[in-house]
Amino acid sequence: SYDISAARNFQNLIANHVAFPFNSLPPVETALMLLTKSTHLFLQQEDYEQAKAMARQACWLSSRHALFFHQGWNLLQLALIDLEASTSSPSNFESCLSPLLECLHLSEQYVMDPLRAMALSSLARVFLCMGRICKARALLNAAIPLLMQH
Repeated sequence: SYDISAARNFQNLIANHVAFPFNSLPPVETALMLLTKSTHLFLQQEDYEQAKAMARQACWLSSRHALFFHQGWNLLQLALIDLEASTSSPSNFESCLSPLLECLHLSEQYVMDPLRAMALSSLARVFLCMGRICKARALLNAAIPLLMQH
């Protein structure tokens, strides 16, 4: 309750900062920060639909302004929200695949190894939930060298 109240107050401060900036962050980064904090707030409340909506907006905004690092992390966040919201049915895990694959593509294209490692391990988790243990192990083995480099 205190955390949710503090998060809402922080959300209001960020919204005011977006409306009346004082030259600390560019407006796009400030808006992305607001969307990220809003996503986390909705996740705390277990409102997965609103959290996904905020993450989608952040993906769209970062894509529109060619902020590929932010776009990749927001795609990963969207996939993790889908994964957390999924039930034990394997068909529900398929909704995670599209943002994860797009995240992997971006991380390969722009050489973002930490993001790629996170996406590979998240994809391994999806395959593990789907009962494909060998595929999950192979994906984790692919992520380990990326983690060891950094």
